[in-house]
Amino acid sequence: MRGWLLDTNILRSLTDRKHEHHNAVAARLQEIPSTEPVYVSAVTAGEVEYGIRCYPKMPSEKKHLLRFVLDDFLLLTITENTKAPYASIRAKLFENTIKKGKKGMRPEQIVDPVTSLRLGVQENDIWITAQAVERGLTLVTHDRKMQRLWEAANGDLRVADWGDPEFAWPENG
Repeated sequence: MRGWLLDTNILRSLTDRKHEHHNAVAARLQEIPSTEPVYVSAVTAGEVEYGIRCYPKMPSEKKHLLRFVLDDFLLLTITENTKAPYASIRAKLFENTIKKGKKGMRPEQIVDPVTSLRLGVQENDIWITAQAVERGLTLVTHDRKMQRLWEAANGDLRVADWGDPEFAWPENG
């Protein structure tokens, strides 16, 4: 499948006209042919809604804009088929963590609350990456921590940074 999966930070750039990458992201989005689908993960939609609920004083126009922008994209849900790439990526992250001196750890010691501390990535980012791998989508992000996930995906992940065209991800799969 050809298409794009927008990470949460790309949506943030898109909805904030003052963001340093707003114009680049908006321009790149306009260049996508209508035949190529653009998705937002249900995980990202949840992160956006969580942010809205955590900041009750957020202006209602901003809340409306965030929700409105989400509606512009196809919603990508986690399916039965997402579990295999998720498990593979998370296992590789665990293996890489052990290689970096955390020997003696068991997989069950890495639970959601400490994933980002031990593995160096957020749990939600693992799910979003797994969705991109599952469907062969290009993950659009401006989060350099995602490079750990790119490495863990063993070349099965294509990544693009629409905010910084000068930054080149390692050889995309």
